Amino acid sequence: MASFYDVVCPRCGEIHRWCKYDPPIDECENCGNKLAHKEDGELVWNDDVLIFGVWSTNIEVKEASERIKRKFEQIKVE
Repeated sequence: MASFYDVVCPRCGEIHRWCKYDPPIDECENCGNKLAHKEDGELVWNDDVLIFGVWSTNIEVKEASERIKRKFEQIKVE
């Protein structure tokens, strides 16, 4: 049975759905930020990527995403 996780881009706050049996998502579809890198020939998550497990609530994921989105919007304005 597949387990899906919510992955939040640390740059723009975009939420991605990810199955633990798939390789990490290479880059954010929204802003192009690299979410993973090669390590010993294998794609692994960058340390700053937020990954919420199956026991996380939608509220936790949304709050983290919104917090990052606010910072991202401020950077875009400046």
